[in-house]
Amino acid sequence: MLNKKNIFKIFLGTCILFKSLTGAEIGEVESITGNAQVKVNGSMINSFIFTFDKKPIIADKEIKVEYNGPKGKKTYFDPKLGKNITIELTGEEVYQADIIEINIKGNSLEILTTDVPTMNNYIITIGDRKFEKNENIRVISPESDKFTYHTYKDDKVEFNYRLYTPQNKGKEKLPIILALHGSGECADRKNYDNNSHLIANRMILSWSDEKFQKNNPAYIIAPQFPSLEASYDTLNYQKAFINIIEEIVKNGNGDKNRVYASTLSMGSRIFYNLIGNFPEYFSAAHINCGNPADAKIENVKNMPLHIIHAENDTTVQTQFSIDTFTKLYSLGNKNIRLTLYPEKEMKDRNVADMHCPWEISNEEKENLEWIFSFDKSQIIEKPKKLSGNIFDTFIFDKIIYVPLFEVTKKIGYTHTIDEINNVIIFKNKENKFVKVNLIKDDVPILIKDGIIYVQFDIFSKKFDCRVELINMKESLKLKLTKK
Repeated sequence: MLNKKNIFKIFLGTCILFKSLTGAEIGEVESITGNAQVKVNGSMINSFIFTFDKKPIIADKEIKVEYNGPKGKKTYFDPKLGKNITIELTGEEVYQADIIEINIKGNSLEILTTDVPTMNNYIITIGDRKFEKNENIRVISPESDKFTYHTYKDDKVEFNYRLYTPQNKGKEKLPIILALHGSGECADRKNYDNNSHLIANRMILSWSDEKFQKNNPAYIIAPQFPSLEASYDTLNYQKAFINIIEEIVKNGNGDKNRVYASTLSMGSRIFYNLIGNFPEYFSAAHINCGNPADAKIENVKNMPLHIIHAENDTTVQTQFSIDTFTKLYSLGNKNIRLTLYPEKEMKDRNVADMHCPWEISNEEKENLEWIFSFDKSQIIEKPKKLSGNIFDTFIFDKIIYVPLFEVTKKIGYTHTIDEINNVIIFKNKENKFVKVNLIKDDVPILIKDGIIYVQFDIFSKKFDCRVELINMKESLKLKLTKK
């Protein structure tokens, strides 16, 4: 008698029955599992386990694992056009993973490989049979699997989200983190999987990391935004995010005085808009490479923000973060930081895309702990101090940034057009220009029309360090922090 189970086994056996090069069967595949680990550059599978109905014989069989390049849409900001441009990635490129080891134990065949991107298409070849990624492969990802699956729906919006609940929660009220992903992980670009935004990088998982959670237990809400297009009409989604937070406060043990955010790219733009509309709701935020666009950023006068960017981001222009920092500082925000990672450090730490500073910033736990040092129920005189060697501190009263080529109408100094970044104009309260003497080193400057221009990335390139702007004691300090 054929029941659903038997029909499925016949179908599965027909589809994935492997034969040797000589024609001898090696058995019916009962299951295939991919074991994945989410690294800073995304989820990678490093082993595939095939379980057969009998011990597999693989002598004389060629085994290889191939994968395609990324497929889907990629969006970046074009400064010349002044708008976002979306391109299609075909995923036609084919790469071959190295086979590190092959093990047979009982009825199982284990193939250990170099990194195979979980979200890309991949093909496993055994003998004369190929098995392409589809729903028959179960991918196990221990970190992301800790997040439960949920759907939010009201009369205005509907979207999926994942929720991390602290493992060691007690009766004490715990922080809540809203984590907002980038455009590449929008639901319509990833088949509404409610998963890709967790595994595309470690921005979200850095907060659920076991070691971090041990000392900083917190809830993490990770919505998957329906589409990039929908992200430009966000008020109803903002209210929905707050409703989810309020539910955890009401029915869980979430602390309304410690609601934080961690965002990147598109998610940062959405969050800027959110805090412009609800400036008193969040306690602090960690914002990677965002463009505030038309957000009411002037409303955010008191909220502690750590704004992060790479110096030469060409996807979301670095200038957006610089301008946001400058504006909020001028409005009197006493707890605002701007960290800019130089290109050299990004490359030294194997960050291939200058649009991905979160691969560094979210892995530096002191940055996350700085956010946690703010509690709306308490008056914090001095937030958690940052570690690192300070070369020197330079105090300026006002900073304005403009592209160097706008001043010179040509490429500045020895830099190529790809390296051109920004310059700094320093003025004091008397509207006089500040002389620059960086630890008695000569720094190239340009004087034009009575204005002193200093090339922005000269700090990081000259001293091999990051540039961080932080408001302390009502003065602006430029900190050069060695890696």
